[in-house]
Amino acid sequence: MKAGVLDYVVKTAEVFSGMSRIAKRALREWKLIQQQKQAEQGLLEANQFSEQVINCAQEGVIVYGLDLRYRAWNPVMEQISGMAASEVLGKSSFL
Repeated sequence: MKAGVLDYVVKTAEVFSGMSRIAKRALREWKLIQQQKQAEQGLLEANQFSEQVINCAQEGVIVYGLDLRYRAWNPVMEQISGMAASEVLGKSSFL
């Protein structure tokens, strides 16, 4: 009580009237954070699935970005070209 706990515990009517608004805002922010986490998890799962499909394909697969840089180069492409994915990923296309 000497440290000001009473002031913290005992609030005015004005403070209590604003608590509902504060609680609603906190819940909205929490909901947005949860939605963002779900979206990030969904994107991660979609990327992992795409990577698995590309790497398991029985054909050579190359994926380009809009900037025409290699984004994916599967093991079959490594066999066809003789170049490891690490040699081409992120580089501009040369084909």
